Amino acid sequence: MRTPAAYLRSLKRRRPGVYAYRTRRHHTPWRTEWGYVGKSRNLDTRDRCHHGTCHHPCAPKHWLDLEVRRYALRLPWWLGFDFITLSLETLAILVLRPRYNWQKNPRRDKVGPREQRVQRQTRDAMPATCRARIRVARYLPVLGIVMILIGIGGYLWTR
Repeated sequence: MRTPAAYLRSLKRRRPGVYAYRTRRHHTPWRTEWGYVGKSRNLDTRDRCHHGTCHHPCAPKHWLDLEVRRYALRLPWWLGFDFITLSLETLAILVLRPRYNWQKNPRRDKVGPREQRVQRQTRDAMPATCRARIRVARYLPVLGIVMILIGIGGYLWTR
């Protein structure tokens, strides 16, 4: 049995919060979408678990090759209880509607674990030239904006 002081110390070690991953789309990789939303008592350890590099054996998530970006809402240690973080996670799932959350998600085109594996296998089987074309296509909107700005700048300079 732990003493109340030991229990309080264990609570203060928590780094709770809710996180969301923004990923590239599987079929249209030049566009982004919300990929996954979750809750944790320790956000950094949970991120390592998703990547498969934590201290206990975890497999990396199949959607991690989609160039993810993590957003986190860190909570103070005294708000790290499950009824609070679970409520925030459920609210975030209902609002953001991530593609790879298959529980509690109202989205119709959500992707379950089996389909995630299949999608990852098809992305891994793509030839390198196709992946390079996708990488170039991601920067085409930026190139278009730069060309427009250069045109406007050139017009203003020559006037």
